[in-house]
Amino acid sequence: MRLICFNVNSWPPTAKNAAMSVTSATALSAAAAASKPAQARATSAALARWLSERLDADVLCLQETKVSERKLAEIKELAVLKGYESFWSCSRPPRTGYSGTAIFCRSPKWSPTRCAEEEVLPATHIFDHIPGGEAAVEALGLGPSLLSPPSYEGEGRFLEVELGEDLTLINVYVPNAGDREADGGVRAGVKVAFLRALRRRVDEILAQASKEGKNRGVVLCGDLNLAAAREDVCLKFDFDGLYSPEEMSALRALMAPPMVDAFRRLHPEATAGSAEGQRGFTVWDQRSNARSRDDGLRIDFFLVSDNLRLARCEVVADIPWPWSDHAALLLEIEEAPPEALASGGGGATAAAASPAATGAPPSSPPAPPSPPPSSSLASRPLLVRPPPPHEPVPQSSIKHPRWQPDPRQPTIAALFGAAGKKRVAGGGAVAAEVAKKKKEEK
Repeated sequence: MRLICFNVNSWPPTAKNAAMSVTSATALSAAAAASKPAQARATSAALARWLSERLDADVLCLQETKVSERKLAEIKELAVLKGYESFWSCSRPPRTGYSGTAIFCRSPKWSPTRCAEEEVLPATHIFDHIPGGEAAVEALGLGPSLLSPPSYEGEGRFLEVELGEDLTLINVYVPNAGDREADGGVRAGVKVAFLRALRRRVDEILAQASKEGKNRGVVLCGDLNLAAAREDVCLKFDFDGLYSPEEMSALRALMAPPMVDAFRRLHPEATAGSAEGQRGFTVWDQRSNARSRDDGLRIDFFLVSDNLRLARCEVVADIPWPWSDHAALLLEIEEAPPEALASGGGGATAAAASPAATGAPPSSPPAPPSPPPSSSLASRPLLVRPPPPHEPVPQSSIKHPRWQPDPRQPTIAALFGAAGKKRVAGGGAVAAEVAKKKKEEK
């Protein structure tokens, strides 16, 4: 099973860029010239190809979609894709077009049997973590109550789906703590409450599965807006000053057994001291072009219960940088046979059942051992890249206004300059003005 987690920083422009990456601009222009429905069909088909062929995703979890319910109805071609079912949690008034999560599941193989939003998150004792209590939250515009509904409800930050009898998937976009001094720590309290509610929800799922005698696995993924340890933060940053002790305590509780940080489990060597591009970072500051130096953080996670067999977890590095300030994260889980999962051994091969245990007559031959889980996932490439039908579309040709060239944005050359020359603060425009003045003075 192949899952991808991606904070897209607004789905509409990212989806259109993705569609253009697998089809020609000429084809899309011809469809647009024919009619709006034709353009929508062409865009939707191209986006479905990107998802099913380029990413080869069984499940795609999106965060920060920034799509309101009203907008969702207007962009059906970006939400209803052939071969997939999609589920959306949208921010609601007064914060429409803010935050938001979505899950695309390959149909029919991974069609969910149940889907839920924030109402499943337990909110008991949530007041204990919010400075100023309900009045402070009302002043911040986060909802009338922390108990009904929780303060984070209405922001589209949580989606939970059940994928058959063996797996629950939770997709989250954890609130940012914001400016702690400006709001007195109110938003940081909401963040801590959200993290603790997530842990309680995970415990509820596992406890219910145990009660029913099921060996259900849990995958929790998304943008947690927290780095777990010093090795997940660029060495240039002060890790100790990034987060409060309460935030770190809540994150450690969320990551406590039986939950496992999939990337760190498989890549203990990927640390802030590694070579550029091998540090496992997932977010960078676009304004300072930090991604070119790999000065980032790892705040996007796959947390999985330890009864799932991990095949791989990687940062998807070749999605174009301008699409988002985050990188996508890939997780592959071995699809163990039901007999192995039922053994309770985390997907290990089940032992032969004895007649006494199965209730079979003594004369019956012992049951054969379960076959080992398929290893086909481990041999699959990180991304499937079919030959493009044309030359790749240059980024400068993308017409969405979000990616139009901004004369105020410094170029790479302006930021770093020629070898041995001092960088001029302020970017290309300032550098050009300084050079002009120096020439006039001479």
